[in-house]
Order: sequence, then structure tokens, then C-alpha cells
Amino acid sequence: MKNLKFKYKLRIAGLILFLLTMNLGLNLVSENDIIQFNNFASQALVYATNKVQDEEYIIVYVKSGDSIWKLVEENYNQISKPIYINFRDVVDIVVDLNGGSDIKSGQIIKLPKSI
Repeated sequence: MKNLKFKYKLRIAGLILFLLTMNLGLNLVSENDIIQFNNFASQALVYATNKVQDEEYIIVYVKSGDSIWKLVEENYNQISKPIYINFRDVVDIVVDLNGGSDIKSGQIIKLPKSI
């Protein structure tokens, strides 16, 4: 009976040690490491999406400090459009296409290849 209690105490001590080690390990991973991993994963997703997705959109990965205006400006020459459509019209189309103008780092934005 004593041996059985010792086994359970040893298992509980091992579990506590394991949980403490995991907690320490999680604290050692910095926020930048997580952000870099998310950026890598998002870029891999963008690559895979570009391979699978039909050719109607330009897929853009949002970085810190980006805005819809800036992303359209950077890709404006790649968008085929009629002469009567100006830059602001393209921005409005992109905002509508992506469900609003609020974007955040790590998000994927679709720009139309042609309007």
C-alpha cells in the first residue's frame, strides 16, 4: 500500500515538474518569435493561395503600418482598369471587396486584377 502511494506522489511530482517546465518554455518564447512564425505561416498561406486561387485577384500580405490606400498605391499599375476609373475609385472597390477599411498586420487582402 505504501508503494502505491509513493507511485502516485511520484506521478504528481512529475506532472507538476512537467507543467512548470512547459510554463517556463512558453515564457521563453518572445512575442517577436510568435509574430515571426505567424508572418512565415501567413506568407506560406499566401503562396499556397496564389497557386490554388483563380487568377482574378492579386493577393497582398498586410505588414505593420500598411493601409488599404498604401497597398492599392503599391499595386496600382498591376490592376487593369478603364480610363474613367481613378485611384480613389479603385481604393473604394478594394475596401468593398475586403469587407471594410480596417486591416491588421498578418491579414491577407485581395486586390482585383481587373476592374
